[in-house]
Amino acid sequence: MNLLLRLLLLGPALLAGGCVSLSPQQRERAQGIAVAARSTALDCDRANRCALDSPLRALGARAIADSTAAGAPRHYATLVDEGELSLVARLNLIRSASRSVDLQTYIFDTDDSARMIIDALLDAARRGVKVRVLIDQLSAISDLQMLGALSGAHANFELRVYNPTFGKAKLNYFDYAGSVLCCFRRFNQRMHNKLLVVDDVIGVVGGRNYQDDYYDWDSEYNFRDRDVVVAGPEARAMAANFQAFWEARRSVPAERLNDVGRTLLKQGVPPLPEAHFRRPERVARAAAEAADAAFVAEAFVDAALPVRSVAYVADLPRKHRREQPVQATEPRLDALISGAKSE
Repeated sequence: MNLLLRLLLLGPALLAGGCVSLSPQQRERAQGIAVAARSTALDCDRANRCALDSPLRALGARAIADSTAAGAPRHYATLVDEGELSLVARLNLIRSASRSVDLQTYIFDTDDSARMIIDALLDAARRGVKVRVLIDQLSAISDLQMLGALSGAHANFELRVYNPTFGKAKLNYFDYAGSVLCCFRRFNQRMHNKLLVVDDVIGVVGGRNYQDDYYDWDSEYNFRDRDVVVAGPEARAMAANFQAFWEARRSVPAERLNDVGRTLLKQGVPPLPEAHFRRPERVARAAAEAADAAFVAEAFVDAALPVRSVAYVADLPRKHRREQPVQATEPRLDALISGAKSE
């Protein structure tokens, strides 16, 4: 009886999800529309891609130089507990990029803080920086106009969505119900990694997603969280972990999703929705602080701790498989905890 009930409930849900699926030919056409629309024009012709002169980004270069001179890894680490400061650090690092920006997150909203990050990423791409953004489907951008615009924004900007249920960016009630009834194990395999890596020399890792309540900007409730800014060779390990998720088969280019693709087929690449900041004065404040070298130096560089050994320990995209890879998180964390001496 339970099986029959599940099948009866599952039928409409699967039908609702399946009726919007694109054919392979439509999917290729949608991707072609996005790719063709991507501008290759650059706003900068300088070798450093007009990167912002940042003391924080320079800390990464210093750590790499120190490591080379010492013949062993040398790092600098800064703990960032204050929400708005963490947003400022991210904005500053993105603006300081000269080669690459890799961003990975679970939640990506379209509110004030998130829109500031989107605009900074697009500006970096237009300067000539390779920008890659990987978001989880369940709690990230679901605005089809925004996703359509980003999918065709620039040749230097790529957006992928992790584990999209029914191949969609935006889920409705039937999608959720169908996923739970038919394939909860897969549906529940979410990507909670939060990572920002700039030029493979400095990275931000911690618990913050891209939403106002992670940066003390929500009027009702804000999360207390912590980030660590790590400058030095271990940023390459962060980049390698990002690459593993980027190349995973469940990471799908946004333009190949059913609903985003249908948007592209219907209207082409839409314009990026205009930004309507709820609190323009704090947006201006954060932008100014991110551009202020003295402020950045005092807030992040002066507080940086010199550290020799740093290990980036993170899940891999296939962690749910029975076989345990050499880089499995649990043994490394167990060894770290068991080796603690005082606290």
